[in-house]
Amino acid sequence: MSWGIANLLSQGVSPETEAALVKDLGNRLENDLTMEVRALLNDLPSEEWSPDMRRIMNIGVLRSPPNTLRGGTTEVMRGITARQLGLR
Repeated sequence: MSWGIANLLSQGVSPETEAALVKDLGNRLENDLTMEVRALLNDLPSEEWSPDMRRIMNIGVLRSPPNTLRGGTTEVMRGITARQLGLR
């Protein structure tokens, strides 16, 4: 989807709605994926976690909240989408 937005930009199109949707979906994927992996790892005793697994999960969990703030909050992105679709 990001490539599609890049293509639109190269054609001189201003894809506000598309970009807002892709950003919202990307944020949701990042956060959901981190939380799903975290839930799966909760079934594994922590002493069985490798040091790399622990480090990667710590980074993922710490970075999850700010993921929704890069380039605008989720609510702003959804507002842009709603406005562009004539729903607001």
